[in-house]
Formats: sequence, C-alpha cells, structure tokens
Amino acid sequence: MPRPKLPPAKDWRSRDIKDWNAVTFRAYIVNQHHLIFNSKYFTNSIQAENANIKRMYEEFGKEVTKVFIDICFQNFKPRPPYRGVSFMFCFSYLRSKYLPLAINQVEQQIEQEKHQQASLNRINEDEIQNKINLF
Repeated sequence: MPRPKLPPAKDWRSRDIKDWNAVTFRAYIVNQHHLIFNSKYFTNSIQAENANIKRMYEEFGKEVTKVFIDICFQNFKPRPPYRGVSFMFCFSYLRSKYLPLAINQVEQQIEQEKHQQASLNRINEDEIQNKINLF
C-alpha cells in the first residue's frame, strides 16, 4: 500500500514532526525568526545550514532539534548589528550550552507521556475488573 502524500516540505504546520526534513525545519526557523525578532532571516549558505540541520536531527532526533531551536530563539538577545540569530550560529556556538537542556526537556516530556499512558492503562484495568466483578 503506498504511503499517503505529505504536505509540501515548507508547510511545517501541516506536517507531523516525525515527517519534518531540513527544508521543513528551515521554514519553521524563518517563521519563528520573523515572529520573535520581527526581522528577515538571513544565512550565508542555505545548503550548509540544511546539512547541519539534517546532521543534528539524525544524531539527536527531530523533537530535540525543534526544542533546541526554540530554546536558542528564546534566549538570544538581539543587539546591533545582530537583529536575530541563525541556525548556523546556534549550531556552532550555542550547541554546547543549550543542547543538553533540549535533550533533558524532551526526555522529561517522554517520561511524562509514559507516566500518563501507564495511568490510563491502570484506570482501564480497574474499569475492566469492576465490570468483571459485576458478574
């Protein structure tokens, strides 16, 4: 059975994060840059940036890469002449500072989801046991 057609790569809002690629991440970065810094996003080399984005999500995962980008954007304070931040800057200079935070945050989120799922399973087992006891 053929795989369903995905939305365009630049349409990051319509794609599930597991379907993101470097182009999708870059579209997300451009959008977030405009929203947070209210300025146009610049990079010296789109090809090099996409290669580093791909390298990062292949090594650490797509969720960690997205959280890393969000943390970098939240913590960057623009000042002249730098009105914003690029992924290349984040990847080169902020990775050692913010990547461990991103990994921790994603691990905690996964742990919470597992805990919630276990809690739901326990509730379902209790409901089943109650219904069995009715007979």
